[in-house]
Amino acid sequence: EVCTSGLRYTRPVEQDRLPKPEVADGSNETNPRYSSQGGDGDYDYWGLPIAVACGGFGSILTMVASCITSLCRVGDSLIIYAVMLVVASTLHVVASVCLAINFFTRSDDTVYNDFSYPKYEGLSDENILTYLLDDQYYGTFGRCVLLAFIFSLLTSFYEAGFTLCMYKAETKLTRPASARARASSSYGG
Repeated sequence: EVCTSGLRYTRPVEQDRLPKPEVADGSNETNPRYSSQGGDGDYDYWGLPIAVACGGFGSILTMVASCITSLCRVGDSLIIYAVMLVVASTLHVVASVCLAINFFTRSDDTVYNDFSYPKYEGLSDENILTYLLDDQYYGTFGRCVLLAFIFSLLTSFYEAGFTLCMYKAETKLTRPASARARASSSYGG
């Protein structure tokens, strides 16, 4: 479908059209007009910038910890790397929780859709993600949000598992001080 008024595009990440503005004078059901663009200064999809920031920083921490850990020698302390992975895992959990609260909670809220008519649609006991996935224009955006949520959640499980492996390696590979002292005395050191 081609719009006669030109090409339409939107950036849902930066969208601030909620709450719905007041209806202007002279408006009716078939031709609603509004007194302003709407919005309250907060992003409608506030979970996305938080997920991008937390997820990106958590992924960088995971890469640094994984690469540096591979350079460690037997007996080196792995605690600092385990702490880095715990922080990364926590950041990914925060990203997942923010996306879940913003997109998966059921509500009787209103959504803004620049491509439909009327622009403001009420949700009837469904979540925002379901609405986005079912919409022909926002479907791809909804799938990206869903994949980001799944990736962030799986990454947090990976990081938690890797941290446990590092902890186990730390307890098995690090010798107590008494054993190190006996080993150095037996070699004449």
